Amino acid sequence: AMARALFLGAGFSRWAANLPVANELFDFAIDVFGPRDAAKLQIVKELNGRWNSENPNGLAEQFIAHAMTLPAKLRQSVLWYITRRLSEPFIWS
Repeated sequence: AMARALFLGAGFSRWAANLPVANELFDFAIDVFGPRDAAKLQIVKELNGRWNSENPNGLAEQFIAHAMTLPAKLRQSVLWYITRRLSEPFIWS
């Protein structure tokens, strides 16, 4: 018997769980739960804003790749934000 694999694109997560696709990821549509969250969110907003101004035709995936080359505190803030943005719809469910 032949094994089969199914690859689902970003549209599937939009359809199945109403999650943002990459170009919607940095809309900053999350609730903050205190000063630490607010500080991390501000870091990501500033990094993303600066990157977007320097790369006006850049993609979210490219920003994420860039963020992975940054110092730990900045990199961890971006990873925290992505995790929160993708889990936000389920936090209050």
